[in-house]
This record gives sequence, structure tokens and C-alpha cells, in this order.
Amino acid sequence: MAQSTHREPTVTLRDHTDYTGWITQLQARCVFDNIWDKINPKTTVPLLPIPQPVRAPIVTDYTPAASIEVPTRPTELSAGGQKAFKEDLEYYKVLLEQYKNDRHDYEKEQSSLQSIVAFIQSSVSQHLLRTCCLPDKPLRQWITDLQSTAGVDERIEQERARDRYLSALKPMRSALQWDIWLAEYDQAATEAEIYQVAELSQLNVITKDFLAAVNKVAPI
Repeated sequence: MAQSTHREPTVTLRDHTDYTGWITQLQARCVFDNIWDKINPKTTVPLLPIPQPVRAPIVTDYTPAASIEVPTRPTELSAGGQKAFKEDLEYYKVLLEQYKNDRHDYEKEQSSLQSIVAFIQSSVSQHLLRTCCLPDKPLRQWITDLQSTAGVDERIEQERARDRYLSALKPMRSALQWDIWLAEYDQAATEAEIYQVAELSQLNVITKDFLAAVNKVAPI
């Protein structure tokens, strides 16, 4: 029997209370598509440029044989013309393969960007879309303006995440609370890790704190 999968509901960005959850889900999508560094306001990595098509060598650009006024095929070129045409044709083939690869990467990136645009348009309130997501502005500017308008100070969020993590480490009163306690600890630890809380920087410290919190009710 097929197993059902549970997906967290999409967070809609309306004000600063939604921002952390919203930017986290946006970043996750961008990282999956390998474009976060292209739209992250903290980076300056440019988008891929539009690949420029390459043109095949044109026979009429080469020296014709003595009896030919306007060559229409390579065999109507002089010996020197045929040699130069052949060399340019081989180089053209190399450039064409490179163009195809560049075009594939460019179209893949554009498709990912369009997907992110659609996600933003479907997960941001109309008011914020009208004020922060102007059609003539790049995605990086959209995120910058959304962060400026509805974002939260990272230092404050880090402090809040730290407080939640330390609170989650308080020992449970009964082993019957294990599932609830563990779920809150897991969420708090994940959030603290996202905001680079110092207590989450070393594995041995995390392990020590966790064992101390559960030792009384689950010593094994």
C-alpha cells in the first residue's frame, strides 16, 4: 500500500512574524535549484549571461578556385581556401558544443528563477508584492526589499532562537512527556542551528546538554 507523505504548509509572508519561516522555505527551494547564491542579498554572484549563438563558416568568405567567381560549396575553393575553411569548420564544431552546454545551463537557471518568482508571487501578501516585488527589479532586489519591509533583525532572531533552545533543554517532568519534549527540542535545536547559536557550534556540547536534560527520566 502506498504510504502518504506529509508536507508542511507553505508560510505566507504578511509581516515580520512570518518572515523567518518564509525566508527559510524560500532558501530551501533556491538551494535545491542551486540558485540561492544568485539571488541572496548577501552575495554578488551574477546570473548566467545569455549565450551568444555561433555562426558556421560561410563558403563565400574564403578564396575561390581560379575558375570560380562566387563559390557555393567547399570544393569550389582554392587549396588554401579549403584548408582554412576546414580548420574554421572544426573550430565551429567546438564552439557549437560549448554553446549548447551554455544554453542548457542558462535555460535551466531561467526555469528555476521562474519557479522562484511563481513561489514568491503565491506566498507573499498582495500589499508586499505591490511595494517590494516590482516587475522591473531583479529577484535579489525583491528579497532585499521584502527583508527591509517585513524582515527581522538577525541578532534579535538569534537571541530568540537561543532562548528557545535553552528552554527546550529543561528536563521533562515525566517520561510520558518524551514525545512532546523531543519534538520541541528538535525544532528548537534546528532553529538555533540556522541562526548559528553558539551552543550548537560543537557536537560534544550539544551531546552533553542533551544527555543532561534527559538523564533523569531516560538514564539509558
